[in-house]
Amino acid sequence: MNQANWVSPARRTTSSDQVDQVRTGKPAKEPPALKSEADSVDDLPQKVIAVLASATAPQSRAALREQLRVNNQRLGDALQALLEAGRAARSDLGWSLA
Repeated sequence: MNQANWVSPARRTTSSDQVDQVRTGKPAKEPPALKSEADSVDDLPQKVIAVLASATAPQSRAALREQLRVNNQRLGDALQALLEAGRAARSDLGWSLA
């Protein structure tokens, strides 16, 4: 086989998505929509409530941060909003539902 004509097997195949993209000039599949920062901020208090509701004991802020995988500032804002709304309570043991 002439090496000048050799094509890697991975490059020989073309998916239907690639063919559609060539025909139309557009990607065959739209990329998933990213959530806006406002959406994720609005969802966080509900996620905190869900974690607190499933907990058998008050949760420390560090435990909440670890379970929710959020930064400290965002969690603090969500906890403060829940506290002000009367939906969460803080004690020496941690956070729980009010």
